[in-house]
Amino acid sequence: MRKLVVLLACTTATFAASTLYLLVERGRPVSSELPAPSPAMASAPAPGAAESIATSKISLSAPAPAPAETFAPTPGPADPLQQMGAENRQFLERATDPMQRQQLLEETKVNVRQRYPALDRLLGLDANGHDRLLELLANQFIEMRKTSLQCKYESTCGTRLPQLRETQQLELAALLGPDGQQRFDAYVQTRQERLSVNSLRGRLTDKNRLADAQAEVLVLALADERNRVAEELVQRGETETMPFEGVPLRYSPGTTYDELMEQAQAYYARLRKRAGQVLTPAQLMVYDQMIAEKLIIVRAMARSTIDMQAKVAPARTLTPLH
Repeated sequence: MRKLVVLLACTTATFAASTLYLLVERGRPVSSELPAPSPAMASAPAPGAAESIATSKISLSAPAPAPAETFAPTPGPADPLQQMGAENRQFLERATDPMQRQQLLEETKVNVRQRYPALDRLLGLDANGHDRLLELLANQFIEMRKTSLQCKYESTCGTRLPQLRETQQLELAALLGPDGQQRFDAYVQTRQERLSVNSLRGRLTDKNRLADAQAEVLVLALADERNRVAEELVQRGETETMPFEGVPLRYSPGTTYDELMEQAQAYYARLRKRAGQVLTPAQLMVYDQMIAEKLIIVRAMARSTIDMQAKVAPARTLTPLH
């Protein structure tokens, strides 16, 4: 059972990192939603290989590189490919080979559709327009990850990443127009909540279904509460240092497991209060079940973090013998 919980925690962390990438990237002046980020969620990503939802396993991967004008290569063998893991090498092969690229594109489009629910409805796109947007995003995700990997392991990157982001932003604007792009950006900023509400709708019975208008009100209410929490942290001079399952936690050496869980429970209590203003009692019961499941993951991640800190702390306190 503990192994299952830890596995769920790791999976959740992977999706959280990817979502964080999407959001941080969309906040930049060039097309960053396109690893991306998702979603629209956070603190700055750590420098490293930019990962996207364009993978052979159709799964979101990890953080994008910081927006530096240059990208320092990783020292190593003359052949950059020898420095990469097998998965990254396979991705680059598929992304650069014309025949394999098409299959990778189709897989990525499926993932984009799943990770951006109701995007066509909120942007007012017909089936053809929606498919064109999915294909554009999928291609941009692939290009961003490919370029990020190349920039990490090669010495000729220069300003390729900033230029690519700018180009992708222009492509998105050309497809959607100024108004459509603004609505797309707003969608990305609430992507975390949209995924949660979409999951809720899938659990409700036909009798207790969540109408489109009601779902949109709930999305905006939950996003507003998340932003309020972030603003309160800033006003107190604090920063979010460890988002678990979208929960903005503040962690520093010495923070206890109980303190982390107290923060998480307080955050979910605030979200539930806002949800209770929108949902019926029957719908709220299902929402409560979802929160209880998320807390299981948060507990596992918090416990793992505290245990790891406990192992590291003794080594830091040791003083060398003279």
